[in-house]
Amino acid sequence: MASTFTTEMFVKLFGVMPPKPTVKQEPAESSKTEVLVPNRAALPGEKVIYHVTMRRDDRWGVRKEGGERPSAVCDTKDEAVERAREIAKNLPWSQLIVHNMDGKVAHDFTYGAPREPSEPSDWEPDETDVGLDMTEIPTEAD
Repeated sequence: MASTFTTEMFVKLFGVMPPKPTVKQEPAESSKTEVLVPNRAALPGEKVIYHVTMRRDDRWGVRKEGGERPSAVCDTKDEAVERAREIAKNLPWSQLIVHNMDGKVAHDFTYGAPREPSEPSDWEPDETDVGLDMTEIPTEAD
């Protein structure tokens, strides 16, 4: 709100009252919220995560976390979920997160399991394993 001094100066300079300030109205919130898929690719051996989300063109997209482009774009949510399941099931360890139209998580599916780290073997070579001479092994010709 302008002060009295400012209003008086404006009237003296221009001979009219200053225009009333207009209040900017924020655009009405859309019922759809954008789902942000993290832009970090899975490291080797990590779980690969796919998201099924509503696109701005009212179609459904399947996007891999860290991917620049969608892996698939479908006309219906069911088609997108089916395609995403096909993709996720072909990986050793993956997760599928299905979002509603408003961006909230509706379903979460996990396929496969993390690979167990290989445990060190208890086997240690002994004198019988070292320097084995292959000429001493009998063959069928003998």
